[in-house]
Amino acid sequence: MTVLIVASFAAFAGAFLSACIGLGGGTLFIACLYLVFDPLVAIALHGVVQIVNNAARLIVFRQAAVGTIIRPFLVALLPAVALGWYLLGILDSIVLQGLLGAFILVSLTTPLLTRLTPGPRGWFGIGFGATLSSMLVGAADPALAPFFLGERFQRQQIIATKAACQLATHIPKVLLFAVLGMQTQEGFRYADHSGVLLAMIVAVVLGVVAGKRTKVNQALFRGLFRGVLFVLGLKLLVWDALRTGWS
Repeated sequence: MTVLIVASFAAFAGAFLSACIGLGGGTLFIACLYLVFDPLVAIALHGVVQIVNNAARLIVFRQAAVGTIIRPFLVALLPAVALGWYLLGILDSIVLQGLLGAFILVSLTTPLLTRLTPGPRGWFGIGFGATLSSMLVGAADPALAPFFLGERFQRQQIIATKAACQLATHIPKVLLFAVLGMQTQEGFRYADHSGVLLAMIVAVVLGVVAGKRTKVNQALFRGLFRGVLFVLGLKLLVWDALRTGWS
């Protein structure tokens, strides 16, 4: 029962945050799942629920999606998924979490990334990095979000475009887990977790609806956006990487 409550609350909170301000929800969600599931199980379940979460946000905000970002992002998907799947079996994810946390904090102390206007090649590289992040730590937010901080993006553009990109990273990941599994080389048994998956999916839909109805002005939105990034960066670098390294 505790697992069901924690997972459902985390799913609702993550979906609400993502629908309201456009980022942070996926990372918050998987961080909570790590509390009640083995990391590989958490990544597998998180992927399924995030497919529903991102698809729902994309449907709701579809008119605002920026195709010039999504297309090169999709081109980077397959090579990044292949590399990520290989690394998932051999790399200590704590190292990557620390690097991502440091990258986020640096990005918030310099205007460099917010001034960048990546072209197709730039978004290909961003897509590659974000997909690797999704494969190895479960969420693409830390590698993707800093590039949406610039004034050129409106709230709904961020929500819709990031939803489309993140949806693309979760679909092949879930399929790989279902077909190949990881440690046992057998397909991950999603049916064994059908109860908690259903509860999380319902919570996600409710979170998206609630988040869409929450009105946030642009100035407050950008402040919240940066605040969430700062918290995520500290979590990845200090709580996940350094604390684990010291213990």
